[in-house]
Amino acid sequence: MVTLEHIKKMSYQEKDWLQDELWNLIATNNIKEVKNFLKDFRPKDVFCDANFDFEQEAMINAPLTLYQACIAYEKTQDWTLLEFLLSLGLQANDTDGENNVLQYYIKLGGNNAEVIHFLLQKRASFETIGQGKEASGWNIIHKCAHDQQADTLRLLAKFGADMQTRTQVYHNGELIAQTPLMIAASSTQEPMGIATKALLALGVDINASDNKQTALDVAIGVNKEILKNAGAKRYCEL
Repeated sequence: MVTLEHIKKMSYQEKDWLQDELWNLIATNNIKEVKNFLKDFRPKDVFCDANFDFEQEAMINAPLTLYQACIAYEKTQDWTLLEFLLSLGLQANDTDGENNVLQYYIKLGGNNAEVIHFLLQKRASFETIGQGKEASGWNIIHKCAHDQQADTLRLLAKFGADMQTRTQVYHNGELIAQTPLMIAASSTQEPMGIATKALLALGVDINASDNKQTALDVAIGVNKEILKNAGAKRYCEL
């Protein structure tokens, strides 16, 4: 059994090699080899505890490991490997600071309805808030709104994502709780406006507010015209 002390002494190269080796085995959907690989490790030590380095990350990224198993399912239509990994204590809604497995699956282009339903049944959530450097206080819905990913927003809505989900960002001690529409309206990403149009078509609250601001108050560029034409109001007009 590989001890926790040994794990803590591993180099980045050793860690990355072990992670890649596991992911390669998962890609083949060979559960026997995956079990053999993991037999010398305690799952809690390698997947769950943030004990590898000063960045407080796990030795092997659990959400991305589950993601690899989702891709393997797409090839084989066999849930056995994914169910085995979950039986080790990995949770579908656990994040690595940025995303859970469902969010990674969507982010990286996954759209298989069976996989999405499976992960939702395992209590993964689109709305889980990230706390890492790239996702602090946001979830995948906010990120798609910011990045003008209109098709992904429509996919998320199709599977029941809350398109009114609020950010949980703290700035100078004050909570910033914006909706995806507010983020889309203030985004400088191109092509500007397509996320705003997509969210409006999905029926989001056009005048939802945060800190006495609506989407129209924070809108820039073409988003102002899109919102005005849809009947949006500034906070002072409500």
